[in-house]
Amino acid sequence: MTKKKKITLITGIIIFLILALGSVATKFFVSASSVKNKKIEMPVYQNTPQVLQEKEEIRNKLIEYEDIHIDGLKIIAQGLEDSDTLSVHSQARKSIQDVTAILADLETQNWGNTDDENFNKAVKELHQDAVTAYQYKLEFLEICAVWSQENPGKNLLKIINLSTKMADYWEYFIKKENIYLDNTEK
Repeated sequence: MTKKKKITLITGIIIFLILALGSVATKFFVSASSVKNKKIEMPVYQNTPQVLQEKEEIRNKLIEYEDIHIDGLKIIAQGLEDSDTLSVHSQARKSIQDVTAILADLETQNWGNTDDENFNKAVKELHQDAVTAYQYKLEFLEICAVWSQENPGKNLLKIINLSTKMADYWEYFIKKENIYLDNTEK
């Protein structure tokens, strides 16, 4: 196996593990960013009918976004693992379009229009965290599209760091989503 293929294979495996296992894999390969370790405070709000309805709408929208792009990330991870730079490139370009569309739609979302001001504040914060998480995904996809056309050893550390940052922000966002959109009484 040539040095280039070894580097590509190792890179693919690392990125696949980071994408597939999230923060669990990142602990073993690179130091985690501080955001995922940030304490998330429980917002104090009442589960009024308006709040419950908005929670459901937000949750459904987030599931819709995941359905749009998660398969593409899996294909990219598999392409990286298999050193299939053509697959990584074509899927990264398609996924860039998907995530760009998600970000555009996310920007139009107006969360936090209920009868509970504490809930409204919390989900507006959650909205901004969703935008940030998807922006990191977009940045990761953009570098994958460029990287797959270049020397696979080039920018390897940047890709690993960016994939770690993406995974950390995603983990933080998901934790926050679970806390803020929980249906138990607050």
